[in-house]
Amino acid sequence: MISAYRIVTVFSLIMTLNVTAWCGSGGDDNWFGRDKFEHFTISAFYAGGTTIIANRHFGLERTGSVEIGIGFSFSLGTAKEIIDSKNSAATSSFRDLIWDIAGALAGAIIAGSAL
Repeated sequence: MISAYRIVTVFSLIMTLNVTAWCGSGGDDNWFGRDKFEHFTISAFYAGGTTIIANRHFGLERTGSVEIGIGFSFSLGTAKEIIDSKNSAATSSFRDLIWDIAGALAGAIIAGSAL
């Protein structure tokens, strides 16, 4: 039987792949700008926090907690990029999404290693 956290993870990955088609890459959107650091750290914070909450408050094992943390953070990053792509005043960026993913992976893995 497929568990709920695996469904959330797969759904988040599918949404992430879909949003890459909508993401632009603005003229001054470099790989190591200040906003990339913000995308990374915020995603890491959400993924790490969600990993710990899933383990301590919902009783999931380490692997399930890490998957939930990554899936939740992927979902937030993807949602932000979709919203940015619909807003003419904001810039949707594939590079932002890559840094969101990197932060989610780092935060969930670090938090998972502490469990």
